Amino acid sequence: MITFLVPPSNGRTEEGWVMIKHLHKEGVPKSRIAEELGLDRRTVDKAINEDKPPQQERQSKNSILDPYKDYVKQRIDKYDLTSTRVLREIKERGYPGSYTILKDYIRELKDAKPKPAFVRFETPPGEQAQMDWSDFGYIEFDGKRTKLSCFSMVLGYSRVLYIQFTCSQNLVSLGQSHINAFRYFGGITDTILYDNMKTVVLSREGKSINWNPQFMDFASYYGFVPRLCLPGRKETKGKIERPYSYIGTSFFDGTEFLNLTDINEKARIWLDTVANVRIHGTTQTTPFERLKEENLNPLRDVDYVLVHSEMRKSSKDCYISFEGHTNTVVEI
Repeated sequence: MITFLVPPSNGRTEEGWVMIKHLHKEGVPKSRIAEELGLDRRTVDKAINEDKPPQQERQSKNSILDPYKDYVKQRIDKYDLTSTRVLREIKERGYPGSYTILKDYIRELKDAKPKPAFVRFETPPGEQAQMDWSDFGYIEFDGKRTKLSCFSMVLGYSRVLYIQFTCSQNLVSLGQSHINAFRYFGGITDTILYDNMKTVVLSREGKSINWNPQFMDFASYYGFVPRLCLPGRKETKGKIERPYSYIGTSFFDGTEFLNLTDINEKARIWLDTVANVRIHGTTQTTPFERLKEENLNPLRDVDYVLVHSEMRKSSKDCYISFEGHTNTVVEI
């Protein structure tokens, strides 16, 4: 006869698991173990078949933030405030804790919120292109450090991409990059979508748009209609926003360049042999293949001539400053 000198134990604790394992090893029948320990037979079976003791559930500790969590959640759900803003508010309500505790809780709330979904907007052939600039940091040529920008335009239907690197985002660079893109595509779409850059739009208040007159003359010459995306809605230009990380990882990063001409020559090779011949993730075909269906408007025989001009005040010694150069002599 076996006498149990231990009190009933929970088989889901490490102590109970050890006890069941020991008794089973000693040859005690499962039904007897269950009876004497006050456990269900299935609990005994599970403990015997487990190789490791059950994990102990940690009891959650009370937090000094607990009395304020409902308020914080309401504010975040309604207004999506910053952690510093919420900290200021609950400090006024007596919160004695740190910023870190609050920041971690707010991060949990925001991570749990569903992300807004956007319907992908597809355009028919020849209707729309999208254009944007992106800063690519600074690059040094011939001992001179120069800010580098990338002009990018993509056709909405075919996803054919054109890029050009420049050292300026002024109107002349913008216009020449457009012309080069039109030549690359072999034509022009009905509309081109932009953000609110100063070379395109001088000011905007709601639906009232003050267009840059020289750019509008350029657009009229080539027969396309410029469109503006809504301020703060970069997803409207998703087709042109997404390629910049692709341009960086697939082409620019890790490549050595001699000068600006070298960058653009290598960029053209990359466009022709990589970017526009890959299977596009959305269209499931190559951009060059879809380009055959674009039915673009024809180019003009003569290029539009853009001239960049700005007002500058000269110093007393007849020198002016323009685009970082301060030694330009003003002839009078």
